[in-house]
Amino acid sequence: MLLRLRAENFAIIDELEMEFSPGFSVLSGETGAGKSILIDALTFALGAKAGGEQIRTGAEFAEVQAVFSPERNRSLEMFLEEQGLAPGEEIIIRRQLNSAGKSRGWLNARPASLSMLHQLGGKLVDIYGQHDYQTLLEPEHHLHFLDDYAGLWSRFAKYPGLFQQYQELAAEFARMKMSDQERREKEELLRFRISELERAHLVPGEEPELEAERERLKHSELLRQASETGHLELYSQDNAMAGRMSRIQKEMEKAGEFDPELLRLARVLADARAAVEEVGRELGAYLQRLNADPARLEEIENRLAELRRLKRKYQAELPELVALLKASRKELDELAHFESRTADLEKKLTACKEQTLELARGLSKERKSQAKLLERKVEQLLKELGMAKSRFEVRFAELPEPTALGIDSLEFFLSPNPGEELKPLAKIASGGELSRIMLALRGIL
Repeated sequence: MLLRLRAENFAIIDELEMEFSPGFSVLSGETGAGKSILIDALTFALGAKAGGEQIRTGAEFAEVQAVFSPERNRSLEMFLEEQGLAPGEEIIIRRQLNSAGKSRGWLNARPASLSMLHQLGGKLVDIYGQHDYQTLLEPEHHLHFLDDYAGLWSRFAKYPGLFQQYQELAAEFARMKMSDQERREKEELLRFRISELERAHLVPGEEPELEAERERLKHSELLRQASETGHLELYSQDNAMAGRMSRIQKEMEKAGEFDPELLRLARVLADARAAVEEVGRELGAYLQRLNADPARLEEIENRLAELRRLKRKYQAELPELVALLKASRKELDELAHFESRTADLEKKLTACKEQTLELARGLSKERKSQAKLLERKVEQLLKELGMAKSRFEVRFAELPEPTALGIDSLEFFLSPNPGEELKPLAKIASGGELSRIMLALRGIL
């Protein structure tokens, strides 16, 4: 519990220190007396966002210190142990904000980040504002209140996965349910696509090879001239470079008997001559392979044009067209066995739905049992909060189909006074009554 709260230069506070006794404490006063500033000071100490307007006019800094007694709370104890603090010690939180907007925090005299203070605050204090009851006006939140109270989801942990499986099967079954006319149209489209792509005899990697061959054919005369000149000059004519190099090599070897350095250079020349001869021979072979067939060039142009047409039509590259053909064949095969596959899927869907409903009904049964306990606890706390004659009830309705939260739709009903019938909270409860109901629920949770 909160033992002491000290504030200095915070908002309109010059200096203030308050001590709290065990039990229920009330801060009362007229509007504008500063009650909410004390709450702001506490939230500031616990890591809330802060701005320069929270520093008292004329002061250079604001500081708030909050002291809590240790509570038997395992989550809190684990957090304190992680920070190197003994769980049984008093918890002293201090935070300071300077005029430059820089903020610093301490936990039991040790520096602490705002994130750390914020986490700790969530384990120490539950702050409830006057407008927080708005969630009670929305029935979709009532189910979450009950589930948080009952803690049922640990026992029904399989349900979310089972419901997701049911959703996936239902979606697949809905996709497969089509009219005979739709199915015939789909089959016709697939057959045409498959026929068109099969006629194209698509080969992955074909396009760049064809483009390279087209370039060779388009420039075949230039390629022939260059390779023929190289073959003649390097290797095949009478005064070719390879022959001249051979003669020079022999002269150098003969003279090299008198100087090893020249003999070494002759060997280097021999290697160069061998390379020139190899290039000359390969140029000759290249000339033999060189094709200048105009008919082949036209054939390649037509093939590339067909590939471009298919790519434009299907908005896909060649590898994707090959994958599309494979997928289309599979889809056509599935349509051919449509009735048997649909029947099989329907059986799976029915079985999964039954399992989902069985688990959802078990969850619903537990909820209804826990709802009775919640009703009694809320009514007891409402008595302590000045609503001694009120009645509180949780009413259930079964949904036509399972949802991610089961098959229950529920709403909180209230009769604030004797003789009044139970009605939905949103239609009957005043702001003050809603605040007390929320306080009761917070106390239970």
